[in-house]
Amino acid sequence: MPFAATRALFAGLVYGLTAIFAPPVQAACPWNANLTFAPHGTRSSAAFALTWSAAPLSCGTFTRAGYRIVLKEGGYPTSPTAGLIFNAVSASTGRDAHVLRAQREYYPKIYACDNAACTDVLGDAEDAPTNDTALADSTEPEVWVVSSVTSTSTTVYAQSGHGAPSTFFYPAGWTRAGKLAFYWEDSSTGHIKMKYATTAGWQDFNTASWESAVTVAQSQPGYTDFDSIGHAWAFPVTDGLNDFVRLMAQNHPDFPYDHIVSVDSTNDLGNNFGLSCASCCAGSTSGECGWDGRGGVAVCADGDYVQCDNVDSALHGRWMWDYLAYGVPDVTADAPMIVFSGEADDQSGDLDQCDAALLDNVNDDDILLATLNPFSGDWEVEMGGTCPEGLIGDFHDPGVTPLPGDAFKIYVKGWNNGVVRAYYHSGGSLEAAHSTPSFELSDGTPIDNDCIANIDSFAIVDGSGPHEGMFFDGGTNDDFDGSPYACLNHFNTGAIYFAELSN
Repeated sequence: MPFAATRALFAGLVYGLTAIFAPPVQAACPWNANLTFAPHGTRSSAAFALTWSAAPLSCGTFTRAGYRIVLKEGGYPTSPTAGLIFNAVSASTGRDAHVLRAQREYYPKIYACDNAACTDVLGDAEDAPTNDTALADSTEPEVWVVSSVTSTSTTVYAQSGHGAPSTFFYPAGWTRAGKLAFYWEDSSTGHIKMKYATTAGWQDFNTASWESAVTVAQSQPGYTDFDSIGHAWAFPVTDGLNDFVRLMAQNHPDFPYDHIVSVDSTNDLGNNFGLSCASCCAGSTSGECGWDGRGGVAVCADGDYVQCDNVDSALHGRWMWDYLAYGVPDVTADAPMIVFSGEADDQSGDLDQCDAALLDNVNDDDILLATLNPFSGDWEVEMGGTCPEGLIGDFHDPGVTPLPGDAFKIYVKGWNNGVVRAYYHSGGSLEAAHSTPSFELSDGTPIDNDCIANIDSFAIVDGSGPHEGMFFDGGTNDDFDGSPYACLNHFNTGAIYFAELSN
């Protein structure tokens, strides 16, 4: 046989043996995801809606177990764990992704996964086809609508007068389960009052029916710790045996006695705190003021730089606890937080070692944080070394809404610009919102942020879905709340109003 023919025969045999014994070459697994990505139709300030085309059910050793969508700020995700994660079952071709951040730009990528942990994906994890270059998008700014109030309204509101409102829904199993409890400071008397909605559940609280109000607390003259009580905030709690409401309030007759004080109710109605009037009301039965022996100082701020952790003032605050996920806190076992308006020792002028720890040097109150020690019962102020750690500089009077994943939105009032802004606190870190929320009346009339103060924000999940709302003091004149800027679009009546997040 000629040499050339022999060589050809040998080559054919080698090729045949290679074909028999070599591992099979995997076929390509093309997948055009056709991903669509846009703000959610009804929750555009908090979520995106996504759709996609199905990936191959199987290809070689790959079997589709589900999908993973990853959203990232600042650029496209580079792996199935590099961003916010949203999983979908294998049969899905669409889902909502609730990022719970307003006016934030996100970049999406979708992966087809071979297992629940998405450690094995279809194709190259860096090159999963998602039409990347066209898909970055942003959630919208929050828009809050003041229910049933128009540009001509003068008598529609939740409560007449300004009063730093504080609210909560009575928890399941409590006497008034599902009804809204409403506390405020009566601007005409200075008394802390409360009422509650006669109907349970979410509703328009500007037109709701309320039970008659009762006075639950007032100042106790002659007692430094309990004089000039105001701006109270209430929260339902338990001690493992009894359910009750813990009422906290600022007292600020004058620096250096700006403490936060607290007292517990005698029942789960939150309408009686045992503050007897016998010794402090001068014969009047109009209110309850006997804090001495019933109440105590929760956050110390008296100018004693050692005893009070260098806190000069501790004022209006809110609880920071995810009641949607965890129910009411057990004050003997859990560690809820509060955020409050406060200032470190840079006000005194004679001891300035804490200036560097603050977020500013303009002598305006900041937002500080304290955590309950359930073993001692003490509220421990968050410290940076020996100084209080400022959470948000030059803002005051916070409102707090829980978010999934132990995160929170914190609405605050600005000292220098009068603007209500939103922040998020999660895992001990703080990120500023990229926008300010806007407010409008039910007829679409815009309301300046300068016209709004003392926000109390909250959320509820019921059969009709999640709802976010807030109560606040609504202003009528150009210098409302001491803002240096004109309150041009304002309310016709100074009152406490209810608003609902519309998007």
